[in-house]
Amino acid sequence: MPATLPASRQALAAANRHGRRPPPPSHRRIAAEVAAVAASRSPSPALIRPLGLAQGAWLQLPRTTARMAAHGESDPVDAADAVINMDALVNDATMWANQHGMLMGLGGSAPSVACIHAPLAAQPVYFPKERFMQAKTLMPLLAVIMDEVARDEAYLEATLAAAAESDTEFTGRLLALLRASRRARAKAPELALAILRSDYMLDVPSGTFLQVEMNTIASSFGCLSSLATRLHKYLHGRGHYKDMVWARLDGKGRRRG
Repeated sequence: MPATLPASRQALAAANRHGRRPPPPSHRRIAAEVAAVAASRSPSPALIRPLGLAQGAWLQLPRTTARMAAHGESDPVDAADAVINMDALVNDATMWANQHGMLMGLGGSAPSVACIHAPLAAQPVYFPKERFMQAKTLMPLLAVIMDEVARDEAYLEATLAAAAESDTEFTGRLLALLRASRRARAKAPELALAILRSDYMLDVPSGTFLQVEMNTIASSFGCLSSLATRLHKYLHGRGHYKDMVWARLDGKGRRRG
């Protein structure tokens, strides 16, 4: 790595020097994926620098191919063949959610304090552990890229100019605030704390991640993740999933028996 790094990359490099375990050997492809996406979107010059992390020792690991384990891919019995009483499943799921605080505000003003169950999946989705670990390893790199882009104000203004013209109330106001605060911000170094969440979908045909968005504020339902796990365990115990493919898999994704 270069001798001089932006503060965000210095912190990341220091964490790697002081005992952080390297990622598993399946993550080298992340470097190529991130670089390819960035190159295809005409990235800012400032964006190119953190991609050097992907070329360095942090992610220099042997490439492996992840196996997708979607419903029906390697098993002739899939969700379409399973016998599910959907009405009973939905009733049990919504009742459990209401009883255990898996809730959100209903919205509106009549009544103002009404709640409803949070959006939920009636059935759990099998997600390969290897790909989950890849996403965890990718997150610090994306955070560095976000930090670099946020500091490249000329690039932001040029890129968002068209959006600001049509979205004056949000994007336009943000750009106006950026310009109005520039002189004050130039007088002293900035300290920034970023709590980021990158949302992905896993593309079945290609086996790669498709990024939905990067959240810098919204994390309101993160606290419900443990309740979602408990909900699905409860529904499994009620016998709703007995015919599903994934219900016959062990902890490593292999079919029992």
